[in-house]
This record gives sequence, structure tokens and C-alpha cells, in this order.
Amino acid sequence: MAVPLFGQLAIQRGVLDAPKLEALLARQQAARAKGRFVRLGELLRETRVCGSRTVRELLALQHVTIVCCARCGARYDAVLFQGQRRCLRCCAGPLQPTSPDEQDLAVEDVLAEGPQAQAIEQGFLTRSAAKLGPFLVLGEIGRGAMGVVYKARDTRSGQVVALKLLLRQEELPWEEVTRFRREAEAIARLNHPNVVRCQGLEEHQGLVCMVLEFLRGAPLDQLCVQGLLDLRGLIGLAAQIGRALEAVHAAGLVHRDIKPGNVVVDTRGQARLVDFGIAKSSQESVSLTLEDQVLGSLPYIAPEYVLQGVEALDALCDVYALGVLLYATLSGARYPYGDTQDEQGYVVRLIEEPPTSLTRWAPQLDPGLVAIVAKAIAKERGERYPSAGALAADLEGWLASAR
Repeated sequence: MAVPLFGQLAIQRGVLDAPKLEALLARQQAARAKGRFVRLGELLRETRVCGSRTVRELLALQHVTIVCCARCGARYDAVLFQGQRRCLRCCAGPLQPTSPDEQDLAVEDVLAEGPQAQAIEQGFLTRSAAKLGPFLVLGEIGRGAMGVVYKARDTRSGQVVALKLLLRQEELPWEEVTRFRREAEAIARLNHPNVVRCQGLEEHQGLVCMVLEFLRGAPLDQLCVQGLLDLRGLIGLAAQIGRALEAVHAAGLVHRDIKPGNVVVDTRGQARLVDFGIAKSSQESVSLTLEDQVLGSLPYIAPEYVLQGVEALDALCDVYALGVLLYATLSGARYPYGDTQDEQGYVVRLIEEPPTSLTRWAPQLDPGLVAIVAKAIAKERGERYPSAGALAADLEGWLASAR
């Protein structure tokens, strides 16, 4: 078994011996086979071999910097960081090194959020509202076009949860808050193993918040960038996402922001669909959508949305986005219509040009799998998979035949 640099340095520094390292690497490999990402530093702490300070010292010795995206909060391990990296989740840049205090947070939890002060200063909660009713806000997990999600502790039970709140809630029309309530009720009824659980709605200090389970695990984009998933593991997770979307659509919801950053692989190796902050009812009127707001992330937006606007957003748009997720994760973070830095150029290509074949980036892929992805991202809706369940079934079929 190849010994990573982190492990070599740990032995050289006398943190552990070779047999102990071999045992930890075996545990890491077993977790990886199940699609679960476990850092070696985390295993060192779990087994009480060393503490967080020693882990940070070892990271420094191998020239690893934990960097953060200021827009979406994603964190990455960057080797020999030069300051010009862009975020793979939302394409913003440049990524910035985290502070020493946050370095420990990031090593301990791949979904680590910044400290409470950062969450307060970046947006929604005021400093006086860092405690929202019984919830002690611990940090910001992420935000989208219409909402923000905080990590919080329920002081009544001691449970750590995720709180979803609408942005600019006090400025929204009554219909928007009503939609938010309906959305929470629909998600709570889903009870699907691949969908984050909604524990209900609460209202404190004039703010309505959705209480969601706090997932421990790693976002799919981070697992991919660190090479921690093999092909079968990735396709298996994508099939799970398809089944989750099948349940979402059956409940009358459209997610509208499917992307690797909104899929968490939990500690059991299961894909969990998160961030329903911009989900909508499939029967909902366009009048309940904020004006002039692009809903979704550019490379994952279906052509019909660009051409027809929010009225076109439906389950097939989620199918398209899942297809792009497959394309991006199989191609090494590339997209069907090229570079997204020139947003206008990307949109023009999306409308006027055919997508770049996945084989250009991954010529070794099985043609059957390439065909599945091509059908999922078909520009014409009639040529696309008719449902997320149909896409999931083909992915499951490919897995069965590829053994």
C-alpha cells in the first residue's frame, strides 16, 4: 500500500510507527471503497494518536494550505498554493487561505464552516441575532440566490442542526414566505434515504427558518477534486441522486440547483441531496419567484431556462443538471459548453452549439456510459431522459453490466 506524504512525515516526526500507519491506511481505504472520505489527520485524532496542533504541523510540512471560496464557502486542500485557484463548486476566485483557527476546523470537518463572526459579518444575521430563539448559530454553511444555511445548536436538545432562512425575508412578499413554508412541508414528507431530512419549521424573532438535519460528510465536489472516488463509486452515487430526484419530483417539487456542491456523501457512503433553498413546486406560478434572479449555477442550467425563463423550470431541468454533474465529475471539472468564466459566451454556446463530447476529455470511458450522459444533457427535451428515475435506472443497469 502506497504511503502518502502525510503518513511518511508522521513517522519521521515520531507521531506513530509503521504498523499503526498501515492500520489507519487500511481503515481509510475501506471507507473510501464505500464512498466515504476520511482524512488521515482525522483518523489520527479519532484514535488519540495526536491532537489537532500536530495535524496542522504535519500539513504545514507538506506545504498544504486549506483555502476557502469567499462566495460559496467551499474548502479545498491546496498543495504549494500559488493564489490563483478558482472554486470548482461555483467558479468564483481566487480562493483565499483560511486563518490559522479555521485551518483546524477544515481539517476536522470537510464541511467546516467559518467562525461565528464570519457568518455574522457576511450577511444575514446581525451581531445581536447570533442566537436565533433557542438556536445558537455556529457558522455559515452556504448560501444561494434566495437563501442562506447556518450550522446551529439547538440549546433545548443539544442537537446540531442546519437552519435554512430566506434572504431579505423582511422585504419579501407574503407569498414568498408562504412558498417557503409549503416547501418545508413537502421536504418533510419526502422521508427518502438520499434526501436531507427536514425536521420542521420554526419562527423566531420574526424570521421563519427551516430546521434540517446537519450532515457530516463531504461534498461530492471535494471528493472528486481529491480523487477519492473510483468510477463505480461515482456512478453509484449519481444513481442515488437520480432516485432522490425521482422522489422529489413525485412530491411535486423541482430542486433547480443540482450540482456536486449540493450533494453530500455522508459517513455511511450515501449520497444526500441538500440545499432545497431554491426548490419550487412544479405547479407554482412564476409570480412567486424573485424577479431578475438567476436560479441555479450557470453550467447546470438547462437550455430551455435560458430561452424561456422560469416558466420552463421543471423536472427535466433537474435531469439535465444531473447529466452535467456526471459530465463534470467524469471529465475532471469540465463542462459541455466550455469555460464558464465568460458567462455570456457560455450561454451563447449553450443555445447555438452542440455540447463537446465527453470522450474528448475522457476517451477511456465506456461508450455505453458516454451515451447515458449524452442523453441526459440533450439540448432537445424530447431527446432527454423523460425522468430522473429513467436516468437512474440506466446508471444502475450500467453498473450491473460493468461488473
